[in-house]
Amino acid sequence: MEIRIDEHPFAPNIFLETTSKKRDKAHEAIFGFLSELSWLFQTKVELLHSWIESSEKTGGHKQPSWMRKDLVQHVDLVAYSQICTDDIQKLALGLYREGITTNSVFYSFLSYFKIITIRYPNRKQVVKWINDNIENIRNRPDLINHLENEKVGDIGQYLYSSGRCALAHADWRRKMKGEQVVNPNNYVDNMRIAKELPLIKELADIFMGNELNIPTYLEAMKKWKAEISEKFRRRK
Repeated sequence: MEIRIDEHPFAPNIFLETTSKKRDKAHEAIFGFLSELSWLFQTKVELLHSWIESSEKTGGHKQPSWMRKDLVQHVDLVAYSQICTDDIQKLALGLYREGITTNSVFYSFLSYFKIITIRYPNRKQVVKWINDNIENIRNRPDLINHLENEKVGDIGQYLYSSGRCALAHADWRRKMKGEQVVNPNNYVDNMRIAKELPLIKELADIFMGNELNIPTYLEAMKKWKAEISEKFRRRK
């Protein structure tokens, strides 16, 4: 994999040479790499353009496959090495990249929520996990206090019903039953989901670290430095 930043300072180009039969693997490799960057550096990774070159003349030789991405901010890749190889970890990282990159607070909320459902697929399990981990929230205790002041006794159930279900379903009969349906044109709905988004994001952070053992940037950097030190020691 080769990264070139000579065309535009804010749009690095990623090249991955592959055979025509393994284009899907090239696609997964590039997106997997960018998903790790999103998580480690807490940055958007936006797709600007992508294509895979193909030529009848090259026959069975390797063909270049590349995608152009906007990393938004510069990241330090001097010591970088892959942090996850497990498919479940990769899925979580991909959902995280989608959540942090999209401009839609609705889609972002759902992306973070889906991360928790990787291991806890039904309502009862998700609600319990959220309630068990609310005490680990550090960045938005004010929001938790606000929900409690609004007489939200079961925060896990609230986030599941008024967040996940209200966003995922558009059946208006839910409204007739007193259940919430989020309207993308509604100002109040947009402001509420935007306000609660940091809470579900931090819960996704906790899940990825504690349940899936995905290292943070500081944890990964500690490992990378140890690997670099070991390489220099062996050379000596």
